[in-house]
This record gives sequence, C-alpha cells and structure tokens, in this order.
Amino acid sequence: MERAEIGKLYVVATPIGNLRDVSTRMLQVLSEVDFVLCEDTRVTGGLLHRFEIKAPMFAHHKFNERGAVDDIVTKMLNGSTYALVSDAGTPGICDPGAMLVAAASYAGVDIICVPGVSAVAAALSVSGFDASEYAFYGFLPKGNQMKKRLEAVAKSGVSLSVFFESPHRVLDTLTALTDIMPAAQVALCNDLTKKYEKIYRGTPCQVLDELKINAKANKGEYVLVVYSPTELRSASQFYCTSETDLKGEISTEALLVDICVKNGVSLKEAVAELHGRSTGLAKREIYSAGEQLKRMELF
Repeated sequence: MERAEIGKLYVVATPIGNLRDVSTRMLQVLSEVDFVLCEDTRVTGGLLHRFEIKAPMFAHHKFNERGAVDDIVTKMLNGSTYALVSDAGTPGICDPGAMLVAAASYAGVDIICVPGVSAVAAALSVSGFDASEYAFYGFLPKGNQMKKRLEAVAKSGVSLSVFFESPHRVLDTLTALTDIMPAAQVALCNDLTKKYEKIYRGTPCQVLDELKINAKANKGEYVLVVYSPTELRSASQFYCTSETDLKGEISTEALLVDICVKNGVSLKEAVAELHGRSTGLAKREIYSAGEQLKRMELF
C-alpha cells in the first residue's frame, strides 16, 4: 500500500482584538486545512464563524498538549494538514504550540508560518524605544516571585524588557517596578487594537499615578515595555516619588535625569531648562546637581 503524502502544520497568527487585522492568507489557510488546533474552541469558533469557515476544531492548550502531540503528528504523517492558532496573536509566544512544532519538525513534517499580529511587536513598535535588542519575559510570576523576577531583570544588564500583564495585577506590578527600577522609562500598552486602547508613558511612578485615576484601567490586557539602560539604573538613587510633588520630595538630580531622558537633551540643556522653570530651586542648587551627575558620567 502506497503511503499518503505527509501533511503540513501551519502556525497561524490571528488578530489580537481587531478583526480587521485579519490577512487574506490567514483566511485562506484556515479554510483549506483539515483541522484547526486552538486554545479555546469558543474563542476561535467566533473567529471562524465571522468569516464563514467550517474547518473542524480541536482544543490544544497547555493542559492537554503533551498527551495530544503524538496523535496529531501521526495524523500529519498520514496526510492530514493542521493549522495551529492561539486565542489571539502569534502561537508559541507565551502560548502553547512549541511542543507540537518541535515534535512535528523532528518527524519530518513541514512547518509553515502564516505571520500576522503579535502583541509584543505591536507594543514595541509604539513604545518609542530603540527595539534593536530586547528581552521578552511573558507573564510575570505571582507574589514575591514577581518582585524577584523584576530584581533579576534590573541586574541583568538588559536595557529593554517586555512583559505581559493582566488588568487585575498591573497596579501591583507598577508598584514593584517603582521600588526596583524607579528611574526607568515605561510604555504601558493597554487593550491594543481594541476599544479602550491606551498607552501610558513615563517613569513607573508616573504611570502608576495615571493608572490609579483611570476608571477603565481594569479593561483589557497589558503589554509592559520597560526601558532601563545602565545610566538610568545608576540614576535610580535620586528618585523618591512622582514629579507631581516637587516640595522637597524629589531630588534636583532626579528632575535633571527626567528632563534628559524625556526630552532627549544633554545635561547642559536640562540644567538650563530646569533653571527656567518656576520650581523655587536656587540656581546654585541646580548647577551643583548637574555637576554631580556629570561626575558620575551618566550623561
């Protein structure tokens, strides 16, 4: 008996919220495969129904992936073609799928990428930070382990870090980040491509203050982009609280660092700008703070 042609595994990115982000190729592949593997058949079922795609679906998530892989690979070796999708975005990025892709590849099945939206790439693209190098950590662990992870990141030498976070834990994460990397710059992306889309920018403390007064802060998921190069970590010793309170609660050095980072100006220009503000700070105090930062070779 002649053996059937080996099937294929398509790794298919789906929209992270806005269904208008679908691609023609994504729709074509999902229409043509024998089976669709998805995290939650209810979520993917809504997507398929919206575009009148009738491919059979099977749940493939972190709880059943290990036990399902062998059977799926066997079916692909016998000619079946599968599409792997996650609830939103690109499969395998903080989602199930890596185990299946590895097993199928080892067995000789062709793995084909159908690219599309990724929450990580989307957040980096609107962060305003240089993303030529970055580290992605997925969802932070809970409780004290979250603080330990952030402390490890702060000591790692990585300048740009990306995390996923839920709306129920984001305040705790920003509070911990304020303690651990107070001088970092943050782009906190909420509900990307969807109804409540918003990007918060500033130091962790400034973003935390803004989150607390936003009644819709508990809507949608978050992608947290943290920019903390060496010079900002060195400057962390100067940060005490948010810039909204200038009554001796935040150091003059911290104000200068903030101006340099936010406005992309030199230390000399930051000194001149701060001197021109109505802060009540003496000229000598501002220049002394500038000299201290200069000696530290931060800017």
